[in-house]
Amino acid sequence: MGSEDMWKVLKTAMLTGTGPDIAYTDVGPGDMGLLARSDLLYNLTEVYDKYGWNERLFSYAKELCVYDGVAWGFGNELEYIGTYYNKDGFSELGVHVPKTYNELTSIADKAKSAGYIPFGFACRDHWTLWHPFSLMMNLLVPRDELENILRIWGVDFLEKGYFPDSPNALKYGDGNMLFYTGKALMRYTGTWLVPTVLTNVKTFEPGFFVFPKINPDIPPRPPTGYGSGYCVSKTTKFPEQCFEYLDYLLSQEAGKIWIEDAKIIPPFQVEELPNLDLAPLQKNVIQEAYAVDAGYYVDFYSTSTLNNELSALFQGILGGKITVEEAISKLNSIWREDRKEGELRSFK
Repeated sequence: MGSEDMWKVLKTAMLTGTGPDIAYTDVGPGDMGLLARSDLLYNLTEVYDKYGWNERLFSYAKELCVYDGVAWGFGNELEYIGTYYNKDGFSELGVHVPKTYNELTSIADKAKSAGYIPFGFACRDHWTLWHPFSLMMNLLVPRDELENILRIWGVDFLEKGYFPDSPNALKYGDGNMLFYTGKALMRYTGTWLVPTVLTNVKTFEPGFFVFPKINPDIPPRPPTGYGSGYCVSKTTKFPEQCFEYLDYLLSQEAGKIWIEDAKIIPPFQVEELPNLDLAPLQKNVIQEAYAVDAGYYVDFYSTSTLNNELSALFQGILGGKITVEEAISKLNSIWREDRKEGELRSFK
């Protein structure tokens, strides 16, 4: 069942009181947040204290499930955005994982000269445009750097030839395929792609790195979130059993299963990571997650209006139909209106 169909079934079942005891759904304001504000979920604030989840979970796993000051669930499947790269291609070019922005652009220039597409960027699917926006926001905050956020990915990288021709015409899977086949040296996307990379890359060894810092005063902070999360129905007849089950999912024993079998990053640190049977790429991704600060997925904190408009404006910039300044003016107007209506969730 696709996620959209599952959401329709879940929402209807919860509203009629016939839904499951435990639900697994997206953690955004329009998903778990909507269920919470419709008074359909169990308040888990005291459960967090009882089972010690505050100490065991990565803080962000809870923060994304807090609405109106109440914890309604916890995020699972830790996901963050980084750069997959062709290790063999890097060796061929005599380059290493970049530590600075200048090193990164130097690699991109060498890749282009050697016949590679530096980045397998594709954005016909609107949702993928939040990746570079969130990336640059986390690397260039304070807020007065908003112009650079749009300009680097939307103008500079395009003009330098770091992208394939017409990225607006390429779907997300097309960008992935450019990387799988070795045409693109790097692919900037999320850690959810690890199993697919391991399955599809046949001719080189894939690696992964967090995008390097741009502002020397701001450390690398990859956009980080949780693809989905657990919550409990307010009408469940078995609350204690639900809590005990969820507590098991947060145990070290379950953590090994999450990583080895499901190939996802659980919302807590697994102590036996060095001893687990993992592909080098998978261990690389998890170690990076443990080592860096988590940044924000901006779309988790904004409305569907702003999300859709940002995607359309970004495509307009890439297509040369709108300027960065015009896009900023439009986004600021929408942001102010959404904040006025109280629809935005604040950053900490």
